Amino acid sequence: MFDSEEKAAGLHGHKYAIDAVLAAVAGRGAAQGTQTSVLTSGTDDMYRLLTVEIDLGQI
Repeated sequence: MFDSEEKAAGLHGHKYAIDAVLAAVAGRGAAQGTQTSVLTSGTDDMYRLLTVEIDLGQI
């Protein structure tokens, strides 16, 4: 499940596994109409992994 999302975004391997899980959880909430925000140090990677629009914050 996550592997295909990582590869589609050009990101793969254990380095991006946590980002992929976070993107999937955040995307699920946003798809259900829940206001979703994510704070991350890697906004570029998260933008590439997300398939729905959520609020991203740089830390």
